[in-house]
Amino acid sequence: MRNVFLYSTIVIFLQINFAFGQNKQILSNQDKIMVNPFIQEYHQAYSLGDDKQKNDVRRIAVDHLGKVWAGTKAGLFTLDQVSGEWKAMLDSANQGPVYDLFVDSKGIVWIAAWNGLFKADNYKTTKIDITDMPVAAISENAGKLTIIGIKSIWKKESESWTKEELPYSRVVRRLIPDTNDGYYLATGKGLYHITQSKAKLFQNAEELLSDNLFGLAYSKNNELWIGGLGGVTVYKDDERIKSYTPKEGLPNVWVRSIEKAPDGTMWVGTDLGIARYTGNNWSIRHSRRWLLSDKVRDIAFDKNGTAWVATANGVSAIKNKKMTLLQKADYYYNIMQKRHVRKPYFVEKCNLTIPGDTTIWTPRDDDNDGQYTSMYLVMESYRYAVTKNPEAKENATKAFEALKFLQTITETESFVARTVVPSSWTRMADANRTYSEREWAEKIINEAREKRIENQWILSKDKKWYWKRGTSSDEITGHMYGYLFYYDLVADKKEKKRVREHI
Repeated sequence: MRNVFLYSTIVIFLQINFAFGQNKQILSNQDKIMVNPFIQEYHQAYSLGDDKQKNDVRRIAVDHLGKVWAGTKAGLFTLDQVSGEWKAMLDSANQGPVYDLFVDSKGIVWIAAWNGLFKADNYKTTKIDITDMPVAAISENAGKLTIIGIKSIWKKESESWTKEELPYSRVVRRLIPDTNDGYYLATGKGLYHITQSKAKLFQNAEELLSDNLFGLAYSKNNELWIGGLGGVTVYKDDERIKSYTPKEGLPNVWVRSIEKAPDGTMWVGTDLGIARYTGNNWSIRHSRRWLLSDKVRDIAFDKNGTAWVATANGVSAIKNKKMTLLQKADYYYNIMQKRHVRKPYFVEKCNLTIPGDTTIWTPRDDDNDGQYTSMYLVMESYRYAVTKNPEAKENATKAFEALKFLQTITETESFVARTVVPSSWTRMADANRTYSEREWAEKIINEAREKRIENQWILSKDKKWYWKRGTSSDEITGHMYGYLFYYDLVADKKEKKRVREHI
């Protein structure tokens, strides 16, 4: 049996070696390709601390000087982007739920709050003495400010205010000007178009996907995008021209906000992250890779093109920068070396102590440690072949020695361990255990090829390591994959002899 195994591995090695040899000339004859720098997006999180109400962000705005404002369930805050700290912009008596933020044409920030209307001019926040009732939405059209509360509408022209009763739905969520002197309202009971002469309500199924609306924004073609339950309805001159639902590529039916990016892309905030539409294709930004929470409430852009996103668990910034492929490779390479390499030079996964927090981690073991490390060995072999970087050669040699150690630790002629861990470890991914006959029956009824190995971890003779039994054939294939490229691209004459002898 041992001879059959040895013969099989040699055949696999020779076949792969032949295939690679056939391609050597092709690879060496290829012309060099110049790759220009590209724009790389990345996520930066800005939590407002441990307070859940502070992190319950409802609105986000960027003022004329680039300052980021967040309206949350707990109140109003601004961000110091250098320190990452948030500063309260209202005193404790006035801090509370914020429902809208608006930056007017003069750069003044207006705040729709639980107890009325506030404005921040030159970062000094004052209350406007027009109401103590909740204010829902704010906008500006031709220099005239419109404020909507739960019962009234206020309009500001120059320094004077006028007030009238709100004759429409009191569940107002967004306010946006039209192309004349009117405005649109997104409400819980449909879309209102308010002009000087009349108010028109769009509400039925032929007019909207649903009347439960949340977001409004204009596209680069001056089409009005209306977001709500069901998706996005698009209007042009008060006529419905199209809609976007999951059938058209929208990932979620709960649309909470819409914003046009500086490049004209439409960003749609949903309960499953952000969907972006270029006019031809959709892309998605969701999960902790991109957002502190998938529940997106609002989006605002700064002059650098950064998207500031209000979520149910803090503020996320989706930023961009120019990178080269080498810089991107270095970025991931540094992460790998920092978090994913453990003694005796295995490359594998790690455990995060806190989900999403990559500053604290612990190493772990895996049944595929040999194969993962072999893939890393191939990468370093290619890196050395192209760059002749001595670090790549050194790391490739370390990886080969780690793979070789998986065989020598067993103190047998040919058996290879799945993995090894320091004997000081007290927690393994698949620890030793015993099975009752009933438990074993449950195991093999679903996995007929399962091997009953209860004492999987063996203490080495020097008592420094535990090595694991039960190595599978695909692990051996992974080893051979790494040996091939190390042999062809890195090893010198002396090292080639060691590789051959090991195999």
